[in-house]
Amino acid sequence: MNKKTILSCIVLLFTLLHFTANSQVIKNSILRSYVEQIEDTRKNLSVEKLYLQTDKPYYTIGDTLYFKSYLLNVNAISSKRFAIC
Repeated sequence: MNKKTILSCIVLLFTLLHFTANSQVIKNSILRSYVEQIEDTRKNLSVEKLYLQTDKPYYTIGDTLYFKSYLLNVNAISSKRFAIC
């Protein structure tokens, strides 16, 4: 490749990166207010996590599936008392 082609590719790359970086900016005030309302609602709602525990890691056809489920409210549980990775 010659220098002109390499330079053209670099300029094109930086141009695309510039447009990608600016695409996250919300310029419409109505749309911005909707996004802010959604983010506020998401922050105020409690987070629940669902965990499913089975009795064995693998099953074959005809096996009976035994399971236990846990629905945890993350805000109500302190991290010292209970921790799940």
